[in-house]
Amino acid sequence: MNAGITRTAYGDTVVMARKTESSGEPRSSREDGRKQFLTYMRTDLIKEIKKAALDQERNAYELVEDAVEEYLRRPHKKRT
Repeated sequence: MNAGITRTAYGDTVVMARKTESSGEPRSSREDGRKQFLTYMRTDLIKEIKKAALDQERNAYELVEDAVEEYLRRPHKKRT
């Protein structure tokens, strides 16, 4: 992708990505093997995750990964 530089009405400089022709191949993944996963969460939880990540000097995604892994390790009853 090429970047385009734009100025807003307020004089701020904004760098925006512009799409280029795609080869049809999937985008390359990160070097650490992670893939993007979009989910919606309550605003209060997002703020708390970000605060905790800053306090622990970690990335927010690491905290979420840890929480999901812990949840998945616990036994759960099936919903009926």
